[in-house]
Amino acid sequence: MSDAAYQQLVEVAGTIARHLDYPGKPDAIRVCREDIRERCLRGVLSPEQGDRLTAMLSGGDRLMD
Repeated sequence: MSDAAYQQLVEVAGTIARHLDYPGKPDAIRVCREDIRERCLRGVLSPEQGDRLTAMLSGGDRLMD
């Protein structure tokens, strides 16, 4: 995965994590986590990248760089 493509995923995960709560937000986060897990299993994302994206969705990583 290119750095630009990964940065887009970081931005999307950050946007979802920061978005105000709404009824579908938990479902959106669940789908994103599943997608991250699948990308890691296919080798598209490294384990470290997957961990960072998952942490962002959990509110554990506020960094966007």
